[in-house]
Amino acid sequence: MNESHPIADVAKVGAAGSSMWGIALLILGMLAIAAPFVAGTATAVLIGIVLIAAGVVMTVAAFGARKGGVGIFTLLLGIVMALGGIAIVVRPMIGLVSITVALAVYLVVDGIFQIIAGFQARPEKGWVWSLFGGVLSLLLAFLIWRQWPSSAMWFVGVVVGVRLLFAGWAMLMLGGAKAAVADIIERA
Repeated sequence: MNESHPIADVAKVGAAGSSMWGIALLILGMLAIAAPFVAGTATAVLIGIVLIAAGVVMTVAAFGARKGGVGIFTLLLGIVMALGGIAIVVRPMIGLVSITVALAVYLVVDGIFQIIAGFQARPEKGWVWSLFGGVLSLLLAFLIWRQWPSSAMWFVGVVVGVRLLFAGWAMLMLGGAKAAVADIIERA
């Protein structure tokens, strides 16, 4: 009796879809790492477009604030946000430099807090991972500053590429898990 189970069929379709998207993300991740300046520039332009859209929405919303009045702080923030977005779209290097500096500062703060958290959790199992993560964050921040300003040309693209690789790998693993579930359901 070789009947197909409807749930197994759904799991197979999900497995194929997850695997397909996983492969696509892996390819995009490799391309981003191979051409980090292009990937970083594209990321900066996308952020610029989002800032323009958010700035326009905030500016329009400011006129509807306070029963027909103008929310001056919302208006100013909207205008600044839209202008910042325009500056990034027109001059993507501004965006790359800004994002790289922001990431470096974030990595320093994150690294310090992770190291502190690791030492505070010291007798607990796994505390070393927090410590390791903190040291790694500080090492990445040091790498950015050590190679400044050239790091602005590659860092954002590499980070985007690595993130895409991990997302692709996760999707492939999810596809494999769905396929395994489909096999188990069919055998049951």
